[in-house]
Formats: sequence, C-alpha cells, structure tokens
Amino acid sequence: MKKYCYNCNKDVTYKEKMENTEYSYRNKSFLIREKKYYCTLCGNELEGNDLDDELENIYNGYLKFYNLTRDSFLNIRKSLGLSQEMFALALGWSKKSVVRYENNEEIPSGEYLKTYMKLNQDKDYFGDLLWLNRVNLDDDIYYKIINKVKLNLDIKSRNVILYFLKDKTLYLGQLLKLLFAGDFWCFKNTGRTLTSFKYARLPFGPVVDKYNVVLNAMLKSGEITCENVLLQDGEKLKYKSEKEVDLGLFTDKEIEFMREVKRKLGQKSAKELSLWSHEFIGWKETQMGKIINYEKYASDFVWN
Repeated sequence: MKKYCYNCNKDVTYKEKMENTEYSYRNKSFLIREKKYYCTLCGNELEGNDLDDELENIYNGYLKFYNLTRDSFLNIRKSLGLSQEMFALALGWSKKSVVRYENNEEIPSGEYLKTYMKLNQDKDYFGDLLWLNRVNLDDDIYYKIINKVKLNLDIKSRNVILYFLKDKTLYLGQLLKLLFAGDFWCFKNTGRTLTSFKYARLPFGPVVDKYNVVLNAMLKSGEITCENVLLQDGEKLKYKSEKEVDLGLFTDKEIEFMREVKRKLGQKSAKELSLWSHEFIGWKETQMGKIINYEKYASDFVWN
C-alpha cells in the first residue's frame, strides 16, 4: 500500500512509527500514543488517520481523566436496568441528552460528566440522585424506577434501616439485629426478605454482610448520622435517622413485620440481642464468616 506525499507530489511507500501526540480538549492536555506515517523518500510525515479517528482518539484521551470511555454512558445506564427515558427522568435530565451521549454524538460536560464519573465508581450513587430528584417525580414514576433499578444498596433496603431508626437512636449491634430479625421473619412468612442484605456469622451474632459499606454509604449521603458513645465497656457507635422513611415502598404486610420486630426487640439492649441471636440454629451451624442460608434456616427463626 502507498500514501500520497505532498512533498514528493506522488504516491509513495511509507514506514510506520508509534509516537506520542499531545492534544488539548476542554482545557485538558494529554498525550495519545498513535501510529504515524513517514515517506521513505523524503521523510516527510504523511496524513494518517481520518478526522473521525482523530476525534475518537481525542475524546477517549479526554475521558480517561474521568475514568470513562465512549461506551461508559450506555453501560452505566444499562447496568441500572433502566430505559433511556426512565434514566433521564430519575436524574432530571432530558432524554435527548441521554440519547446524544450514548450515541457518541456529544461528550457530557459539567455536572453531567461528573455524575457519570461518580456512577461509574459507585452505582449506589444513583439512589442518592433519585432521592434528591424525588420532589420532581410523580409517585407512579418514582416507584416504577425503584422497582426497575438494580443497585447494590437499593432504596428499599435503605428505608428499612430508616424505619428501625425512626424516632429512636440505636447502637450498631441493636440495628444489625433488628435488620436480621426483620429479614428472617419476613422470609419465614413470605419466602421473601425485606431488604437485599445477606447475613454472615460473626462472633457477636448474625450481621449484615459488609455492613460497614452499607452504613458508610448512608452516612455519606446524609440519610443517617452516628456518634461515638463512651460506655463502661468502651466506645460504641450509635445511629440516628436524618430522613423520613418512605412507607410507600412497602406492602401492608411488610410494614406489619417491621412493627412486630420493633415491638418485640426494640427495647432490648445490644447485649441482650446478641445473646438471643446466638441461639439461632442458622448462626450455630454456619461457619464463621460465611453467609447464613435463608432457605435452609428461616423456618428455624423464633423470637425467644
């Protein structure tokens, strides 16, 4: 194959070299390693990639600053399980903008780009954004989005935590045991859990697997707060709700399950709840650090 050399004024053979080229886009400069072509007769640089390829390189180089690629915009939305229309409604954007981003017709800027960057880092951030935009959505749309969206820490699970913290501060041990009771009691009666949580066997009883991730996410979003309380046996974390629980997320039966958990266990101390949970056969038979199986052990859940 040959390329045209303007210096030689004819088609010539060429040699290829990989070189770094500096580009600038939206006030950011970056190097892109790309293939260059040189005339074997005069050494003049020849035209290489077409304009579309060059633009593609520039856009990809720019997006690397945000840990994104041109495919990220489509992949992020699909990972949430939402249509373009639902995604746009949830964030308060126009569907037209979402379509342009996903079709690579436009690179997002400003807060739009920052939003994609944060969603790429933490999909659960979508729950925070949806909550902030709640006032702009009809109830039907809001709950339809919640039912479709796929999050690690889903909005319903967040609201179970808010329910147990409603009008009451709880120590970490108390909160984790109420969640355990709610999920296993609900599963025993309905075959479904209240939350998306799994429970691991730890020395102080069944607790939400990776509970630090769950609670830190809610602390970061401002849904809950916590304080260190000095007790005789050391410092303990105590949690408080900072947002109203959305009861519209739950069925009447689910609300009754949560009320029953509060009624039966809400006044017990963390130590009492820990001792009680140690009697659960699922905790006894599960290896330390492993997940307690709902299907196998929910039928063994008892209050006393």
